[in-house]
Amino acid sequence: MRVALLTDGITPYVTGGMQRHSYNVCRFLAGQGVYVDLYHCDPQNRISKLPDVFTEEESKYITSIVLRFPDMGKMPGHYIRESYEYSRLIANELQKRAAVDFIYAKGFTAWHLLAMRESGKIKLPPIGVNFHGYEMFQHQSGFLEKLKAKFLLKSPLIYNVKRADYVFSYGGKITDIIASIGIPQNKIVQIPGAVDEKWIRENADQPHKPVRFVFVGRNEPRKGLNELIKAFHLAFGSVAENAELLIVGSHPARKVPASVKFLGEVTSTDKLKEIYASADVLVAPSYAEGFPNVILEAMACGLAVIATETGAVSMIVGNDNGVLLSNPDPALIANALKSFASMPHADLYELKSASIVKVKDKFTWDKTGARLMDFLRTQAANVAG
Repeated sequence: MRVALLTDGITPYVTGGMQRHSYNVCRFLAGQGVYVDLYHCDPQNRISKLPDVFTEEESKYITSIVLRFPDMGKMPGHYIRESYEYSRLIANELQKRAAVDFIYAKGFTAWHLLAMRESGKIKLPPIGVNFHGYEMFQHQSGFLEKLKAKFLLKSPLIYNVKRADYVFSYGGKITDIIASIGIPQNKIVQIPGAVDEKWIRENADQPHKPVRFVFVGRNEPRKGLNELIKAFHLAFGSVAENAELLIVGSHPARKVPASVKFLGEVTSTDKLKEIYASADVLVAPSYAEGFPNVILEAMACGLAVIATETGAVSMIVGNDNGVLLSNPDPALIANALKSFASMPHADLYELKSASIVKVKDKFTWDKTGARLMDFLRTQAANVAG
């Protein structure tokens, strides 16, 4: 079986949930003996041939095609124009290569291929697209974000999913959004996210004193960091003796209590594991999400979770391992922070331990990956037949 995996980058060369998921999918398929043509990019041009993040055995099955992601400045709509141009570069390169059984496309990467197929210019195997969060159909963090979602992002996304043969979903509210666009159920392929088993700790650590919260996310408004910092001040004041907050990501440092620490962007898996191990509760107060890898990874490391109920988050966070918030209002976040900070350590340890159990039981690649393999084998058989 040969699969073309189209993505706008893989971890650690490009950071983000979609990029980490792309890396994990590629590794999993190669581990199953599936040949993968990996179409990806590295804005800093660090990749020459095959990325050194795959094992020797995995590398036998992976063909790395590194492309340049276009840079069209910062004018409104630049990301959409860049994404279409990048999809055109992928289409041109894909036509030069051997046929594949299935095209797995992340985000807008199959856009030009879908347009070419619709016009009758090219014959292609089935194409499945995976838009991770459908953020433009969820709550937005401000007026400009609402305008961007409504006028720049929704129409291109709808164009892609309606012309794809299959649309991947992580489940939860993501499936509801896809169905609301008009995609029939028989074209929606629901496969939850997963973590590599190397992330899973045997046991959770005992809670720290003071309780330590951690935020991991990109520097963009929808991640809710501004709301979290306001909430931390509401909950604990300017001194915050009974709580600490670690912030991971490329966020500019700001004037905050000494108990709030900006750790910068972290691309090393080992370093990120260390940070998670040093914390007790992940806080993910996003306005919109898909199926956040950050939450799964934190849970695998034995953290309880405070998160907004958005996307497919309710599939992984519940009363057994944390708290779901209806929205990222600072007052709601503050109440949750105070609750965890004052919780008996035995109760907090139980929540932390439940996160590990949930990941082991439901969200490892040997479990969710089996569903992906079953689907791909069916597609390959149909192509062969």
